Amino acid sequence: MFQTPRFLQNSFSITFARISDIRRRANAVEDALHQVLPGHYTIPQVIPVPDELDPEVPRLLFGSTHGYSQILISQISLVLNVQYSPDWQADIARGEAYLRERVPPLFSVLAALHGATPLFAGLTTLARTPTRPDVTDAMLLNLLAQRTLHTDAAPDMFDLQVKTTRIVDEHFYSNVTVKNFRGWPQEQMASGVVPISTTAAVERGIELHGDFNDRYRFNESPDYTTDADSAHTIITRGIATVVQELQAVQEG
Repeated sequence: MFQTPRFLQNSFSITFARISDIRRRANAVEDALHQVLPGHYTIPQVIPVPDELDPEVPRLLFGSTHGYSQILISQISLVLNVQYSPDWQADIARGEAYLRERVPPLFSVLAALHGATPLFAGLTTLARTPTRPDVTDAMLLNLLAQRTLHTDAAPDMFDLQVKTTRIVDEHFYSNVTVKNFRGWPQEQMASGVVPISTTAAVERGIELHGDFNDRYRFNESPDYTTDADSAHTIITRGIATVVQELQAVQEG
């Protein structure tokens, strides 16, 4: 029923104690980043957002020289976003190796900013498994309902989304969202607000979003701070969880 899974993107975030003047520290951040990852990122784009506004809004943006990743820095977080090229989407081992290379130096960047104590970190993973062209929405929804809800899909069901949150080793949250998806021709979606009939969908399948983080330990242990070792575990177990969940949905 299913084709080869595609791993579309990863996002690794480090949350730290708020630094209200992070926008004015752009030069210090740039120097620290270029010291640990020389030649990999362009000069920062400083986003003119007043310091007193939402601390989660990015203030600094660094684009990668190859164009597939970027680093966003707000007053409370540093986020590495990675969009995988088609040849990497079928081989998440390459993405995992990339994260292992790029994430640890980010802790050195934070260390260069006085007051940026890393509190907790997390990895999100977006993956899709398209179905064969002969699989209908009804067939897909019925399988998804059986694998996630242990029952058949209702006759009027159009979409299904199931989220589970587990505590792992009294240290991590593991959030997994499974849902069906449909895709339409890009030229049609780029035309503005247009009708999107299900019969015109050129792709359908299962989408899985994983979020593996150590915020549980941060919540339960007041003195907890994360580090590069925890990041290593988060990357390894976060990706492994998504792979396992995809296999469970596909194979039952």
